[in-house]
Amino acid sequence: MNTNSVSKSERLDAALKYAREGWPVLPLRGKVPLTKHGVKDATRDEAQIREWWTRWPDANIGVVTGKASDLFVVDVDIKNGKRGDESLRALIEEHGPLPKTRHSLTASGRSHYFFSDARPSH
Repeated sequence: MNTNSVSKSERLDAALKYAREGWPVLPLRGKVPLTKHGVKDATRDEAQIREWWTRWPDANIGVVTGKASDLFVVDVDIKNGKRGDESLRALIEEHGPLPKTRHSLTASGRSHYFFSDARPSH
């Protein structure tokens, strides 16, 4: 989520929505966690999330990936002379389109594509 263009209440609403989808969240200043134990403090607890975004209404939203959320992210950078968008386009041309998924733009113009790593249970 590009949090530069959203209101304080939209940030809280988005953090709560992510938590309801099973994604542990935490408040960030830039990319730095604002909580004492950082990523270890990430939660889906709505009361805690409300308290954090009341204390830090301008905080960015950190979403924990990996086993905690069964979520992984493809981060497409454009920096240091390398064009991640061109690499992604080449992969899509070779292997076909990405599955339908959530996509966000960052303040620096990067793209994040969110994928669930959840597997059906047998």
